[in-house]
Amino acid sequence: MSLVSGLLGFSAVGRAGNAINDANIAAEHGVLNATDSAQKGVQQQLGSNAINVGTAGDTAKNMVADATTNANNALSNTLSASKANFDPYLAAGQAGAAGLADRATNLPQFDFGKANFQDPNDPAYQAQQFQLKQGSEAINNSASATGLANSGNVLKALTGYGQSLANTYYDQAFQRAKSTFDTNQNASLANLTAAAGTGLNAAGQYNNALLNVGGQQAANTIGAGVYGGNTINNNALFNAQQGLQGEEYIGNAGIGGSKLAGDYAVNGAQGRAAGILGQGNSLSNIIGGIDFGKLFGSTVGDWAGAL
Repeated sequence: MSLVSGLLGFSAVGRAGNAINDANIAAEHGVLNATDSAQKGVQQQLGSNAINVGTAGDTAKNMVADATTNANNALSNTLSASKANFDPYLAAGQAGAAGLADRATNLPQFDFGKANFQDPNDPAYQAQQFQLKQGSEAINNSASATGLANSGNVLKALTGYGQSLANTYYDQAFQRAKSTFDTNQNASLANLTAAAGTGLNAAGQYNNALLNVGGQQAANTIGAGVYGGNTINNNALFNAQQGLQGEEYIGNAGIGGSKLAGDYAVNGAQGRAAGILGQGNSLSNIIGGIDFGKLFGSTVGDWAGAL
């Protein structure tokens, strides 16, 4: 091998080693950049997904809250309409209860006096006066026929007859008045009791409606709250799971990228080392091909021959 060809080979081996090393270094940097870009992309996507999930959850919770409010308002409106239907019966019940309370405090008492059985317009009193006249005339006529008119016995008979008739009429008038009073009293109490009962029944039905509506509204509100809480928990769980998956992907990408970049670094170093080793072999061959006897000759020709 001539010195020139040896030097050319030495240079070619060095360039080849450097080229392999440069190519592997470029590949290593490319892998690291791609890994970093992929990791950042996954992190950005995770953040975007978390925002989207949160927004969707808030929208769903707001929709449920609005629907709950509308449903509870509708129930309240229905209850108000029902209250308007109950109001007349409630008012009647209040009036009946007030009337009964007044009766209990100021209970009417039966009162029967002279004016009650000596009313000139009373047909019974008129009949009693007619009967008294007829009876008195009969007694007087009988006394006149016997020549005893205006005698003590006649006056006694007239007085007895009048008292007996008055007692009979008084007793009958008293019984009629008492019967009428009792009938009116019982009718008034019955009417007031019926009105109070109607009001009590209406109040009971309205209270049941209040309980039912209030219970349904409470159930609606609790259901909306439970839905909101479940939505928050589910969204948090979903984001956590996605976060774990994303971090796992990022970790695996980092490990894989680092390993591949390391392989390229090793390959580049091996190529560089092979080039250096090849240059060493080329240099050894060049040195081995030199004739040092001629090299140290005295003529230019001898130098040329040695090389």
